[in-house]
Amino acid sequence: MNLSFLLNNALSIGIGAGILSILYGIFLSLLVLSKPRGDKKMNEIADAVSEGASAYLKRQYSVVAIIGV
Repeated sequence: MNLSFLLNNALSIGIGAGILSILYGIFLSLLVLSKPRGDKKMNEIADAVSEGASAYLKRQYSVVAIIGV
């Protein structure tokens, strides 16, 4: 076996592993999204957390923008 064969083989394995990991990530995303969101109380909590996270990020971005300017 020569060096170019080994490098091509390693490259093929790396690309194949990358494609498999992307497909597995898509599979897991679809699996999670197919599950129900939960009951009313869980959705209220999730909405409150989402609102708080959005407010926090908005504040962070405005401070970073002021420092950047």
